[in-house]
Amino acid sequence: MQTYSSFAKLATVVCCLSAASQSTAAMVFFYDPATGNVSLDTSNTRSGYAYSWHLDLPPNSPYGLLEENVVWLTSSQLKTQLQRQVGEASLTSPFSGYFTVGNLLVPGIDEAIWNTLFTSIGSSGYVDLIGQGASAPAEFVYGQPDRPFDNRWDIIDPDTLAWATQATLRYHAATGELVIDTTGPQSGHIATFTLESDGAFLAEAFNRFIEVPLTIANDSTLFIAADAIEPGLHSLGRVIEAGLSLAEVEALLTEASFIGRAGFGGGSFDLETDGVAFAISYIAIPEPATAILCLASAGCLAGRRWVA
Repeated sequence: MQTYSSFAKLATVVCCLSAASQSTAAMVFFYDPATGNVSLDTSNTRSGYAYSWHLDLPPNSPYGLLEENVVWLTSSQLKTQLQRQVGEASLTSPFSGYFTVGNLLVPGIDEAIWNTLFTSIGSSGYVDLIGQGASAPAEFVYGQPDRPFDNRWDIIDPDTLAWATQATLRYHAATGELVIDTTGPQSGHIATFTLESDGAFLAEAFNRFIEVPLTIANDSTLFIAADAIEPGLHSLGRVIEAGLSLAEVEALLTEASFIGRAGFGGGSFDLETDGVAFAISYIAIPEPATAILCLASAGCLAGRRWVA
């Protein structure tokens, strides 16, 4: 681990590249009194991201930092992990979003103490732009936002999750929508899925239902890889022709597979169609009253998810 002097040298270089002016936009640090967790949000900085962050406490501080709990946000080697000094910096790997940096403090610290712990008692800092003026002082908020950390998968033990051994790919014959269903008794989280065809996908309609960098969508391949995709019903959009039979869907999909936990092998989707057996699937423009009666008699209105 780099010493604090190494981290400070990089911070000095970054500061030298910046002018003296400041902006009101600032990074926000949050504290959860129930757990001692500290998190940060870059969305209100001038750039929306940051190159570094650090929290420092003096020797006479009533509290120390639980440096063994730090969660790193970059792969940089310029890190500080000491009892009263924690931080990291990188000129090449800025981070953007809402992140936990670990349970760095004991639980139950009073709000008034938190508000002054890294302002009057200690210090803090970050860099959001290089060569555009110094960053504004960070803000400190007691409590945490009611939303998941962007790096939540870095702190979750995959052994504690339920990983799917079965999943269902549903085809809505009336619309051509495909839906991945991972809610069954032997389903759960999945890491990736791959759908392939001989150029039959309507890729422009593909719904990227999760924001991840590993996504492929063209007329031959639909693919997403993630740390974990939550159990649920995930619509891929109206990506194939409507009105096909089950046999036609199975012939169209040259591959339809998923991986539960990455590195542990994959399985095939249980292909099924929604509505193929109902006459409504073959009625081009049914009368509204007739359509409603057909759907009700077939039970299609119960528990179905259709894309508008």
